[in-house]
Amino acid sequence: MIAGSSANLATPAAPTCTVRAAQSNETSLNTTITAVAVAAVNYFGNTAASGSTAVTVGASQVVDVTVSPVNGAMQYNIYGLVSSTWYLLATCGGVKYTLQGYASLPAVVTQPTTDSGTGKPTRMEGVIPVLSGVSQSAGVYPPGWQGGYYNGNVGQHLNYNVVYTVLKALWDSATGSTTNGPFKADPAEIISSGSDLTNLSQDVISQGSATNYELFIQQSQTGDVTVGAAVSQFQNPLTRSLLKMVVHPWYSQGNATFLSYQLPQTWTNVANAWEMSVVQDYVSIL
Repeated sequence: MIAGSSANLATPAAPTCTVRAAQSNETSLNTTITAVAVAAVNYFGNTAASGSTAVTVGASQVVDVTVSPVNGAMQYNIYGLVSSTWYLLATCGGVKYTLQGYASLPAVVTQPTTDSGTGKPTRMEGVIPVLSGVSQSAGVYPPGWQGGYYNGNVGQHLNYNVVYTVLKALWDSATGSTTNGPFKADPAEIISSGSDLTNLSQDVISQGSATNYELFIQQSQTGDVTVGAAVSQFQNPLTRSLLKMVVHPWYSQGNATFLSYQLPQTWTNVANAWEMSVVQDYVSIL
């Protein structure tokens, strides 16, 4: 329901790699690594590896890897080449990753040359392939059937500004992100991984750090005090509605979806903006 698709993911382009000096909180990368390649990944498999990008790593240096985003991908495998041998160095949900460390290299892997099953004709179309346009490009849906906003190249953790950009584009962008027009969508939920929603919570809390407040605890309450802070709802600044922040146990870090179940205008004649009917929904029908 998240990443299922009848269409395979596209093979990513060769990554961009920047070698730089390691900072105080970073560990120097193994200097025997001479090239980097990537593959796009979803729950079902990975694409063939991209072309490789040569790197020359000196002492006390790390490599910043920037991946060219692939529509519908949930993660990217990052491979490093030593002599003629490839190693899987990292799997990341975003498009930017810093390679560091690896004084001892991991197990040898065979760099993938074909798609291992990111798409299959018998699969239902999941949330991410539909919103990102993978399903529409494969002819499953007619042209223009896509989310009102999709950005696979954010390059930041989930934060205030990222959320505001999404909400504004969904409501009043002239063309959306893929020339399919504004939807006046008013999302009901932000669905993401626990790590990403924690980052968003921390960003929200830090925005109010300048607002001092005091806690008053009565003697009778000292044994029943709850500490810690987490944001459970986010107010849409355009529509004033509240978005529920939902942690999904199987969302890879680096992915977030904003789902609208109904459009706010009564004249749209759209009963459900998003709906899935699956086998379990019909188990009681004879």
